[in-house]
Amino acid sequence: MRLNQDILKKVYADYKSKGFEIYSVALDTDKALWASIVKNQELDWVNVCDGYGLNSSSVALYGVSTLPCSYFIVGDQISAAAVSDEASLRAFLNKNL
Repeated sequence: MRLNQDILKKVYADYKSKGFEIYSVALDTDKALWASIVKNQELDWVNVCDGYGLNSSSVALYGVSTLPCSYFIVGDQISAAAVSDEASLRAFLNKNL
């Protein structure tokens, strides 16, 4: 899924109270620049960065081969949902929250 921040911000605002959470993992090596971007873009969800870039253990642990990479967790399962735009994301959330 490749959705821009403006769409994610709108959807997050609408669904956060219903249990939707975004956990964003950055693969930046410049943590100060990354933190500045998160602050300037006013990203209200969870944002983390370990500073190791592509050498991050998260890359291997989650099998990340392209960026951005998104996973949806429903209950205790990773969903194979096909989400490609705002409408399909909202449909997925309406069905699963």
